[in-house]
Amino acid sequence: MIELVRSAFQKYDLSSQRELAGFLKRSADKAFASCWHCIVGRQFSSYVTHEMNGFIYLTKGPLSILLFKS
Repeated sequence: MIELVRSAFQKYDLSSQRELAGFLKRSADKAFASCWHCIVGRQFSSYVTHEMNGFIYLTKGPLSILLFKS
């Protein structure tokens, strides 16, 4: 999963939040079977139900990324 995030940041800059989220969601669906959801932003709250071993939250500079499988 970390490699997907690295490749997303190589392909898109920090201002392309929607493109980052779409790329990460599609890549996770393909690599780990669907149904992944991705939220990228500078400030957000979440309350989600996810599958076991299907959740990652990380930050890069001012952006946070929430990626989870349901």
